[in-house]
Amino acid sequence: MKGTICEHCASNFLKERPGEFFDFDADMERHGSIGVPLCSWCLGTGKELDSQKFQTLCQEVNSLRKDNFRIQIEMSKKLIKAEEGLSKLKKNNKRLTEIASIGLSLVETPVPNCLAEEIKRGQEP
Repeated sequence: MKGTICEHCASNFLKERPGEFFDFDADMERHGSIGVPLCSWCLGTGKELDSQKFQTLCQEVNSLRKDNFRIQIEMSKKLIKAEEGLSKLKKNNKRLTEIASIGLSLVETPVPNCLAEEIKRGQEP
């Protein structure tokens, strides 16, 4: 499937890399957070698809990113041990990178230089 350009991350308005959507869970430089800035609308490809599988993965990305944010808040408030939190974050981030690869396999023509391609090449967490 070809898909349509993601309005959330691939537009020139945001000035981010296609497929990259920063928020408090993943914006390491701005907020000290630990996460993968995978766009939950396009799975890092810069393209949105209407397929059920794609939409289910988008929901999973959204859930994982919310969980990463919750974990980091709990770590900062010392509600969970750092080791436990980091382990959970690592597991979530690994799944986010897996989803990015799946997204690439579903999108016929991703936006060039998108985050999912960078992840596949091993240049992101």
